[in-house]
Amino acid sequence: MTDVDPARAGTSEEYLLLLRQRREVAGLSYRQLERRARRDGGSLPPSTVATMLRRSTLPGPDLIAVYVRACGGGTAEVALAS
Repeated sequence: MTDVDPARAGTSEEYLLLLRQRREVAGLSYRQLERRARRDGGSLPPSTVATMLRRSTLPGPDLIAVYVRACGGGTAEVALAS
């Protein structure tokens, strides 16, 4: 798995690329992310994921945490990413 480590990204765009890669490596669709987030008590509608990954500014830390957890990130990766 690709860890989402902000220290590896020099810009917002690079960090968003890491977030996109995290989902691709996990092999999850937007709908699968939504189900995983809901299972863990979060909310991650597919439209939110699509918007988050297309934008050029970073989403808030809470959204990043839900996303990374839904992608299969453990507690340490979620804390590091958000």
